[in-house]
Amino acid sequence: MSYENRMYLRMALPWAMFGMFTILATWITTILADVPLSMGAAVSPLAEAPLIVAGIGALVTSCIAVWQFYRLWQWQHGKAEDCMVCGCLLGAEYQARWNVGRRCLGCRKFVQTR
Repeated sequence: MSYENRMYLRMALPWAMFGMFTILATWITTILADVPLSMGAAVSPLAEAPLIVAGIGALVTSCIAVWQFYRLWQWQHGKAEDCMVCGCLLGAEYQARWNVGRRCLGCRKFVQTR
């Protein structure tokens, strides 16, 4: 697997995981919404809950994906900071022991930014 493919995988992982979490949360909410009906109630007060959970999850997942695609677009057009070793996009900035830097999404090398 090349460094660039690793970068794409690491960029897709957050929104893919949140999408799977949304599917799981919607499934659990559907089960909980059916509990009052199985206990003999005529109408479930939670009937709209799975739709709301799925909508919020889809919205957040879409926002994460759009942000990652925007970062990828910046990198492809040379407007984002890239790794000096492999040329891939850099991750979030954080404080290391002696300096501030970013970790490369491809080769995982620490790159100083200040």
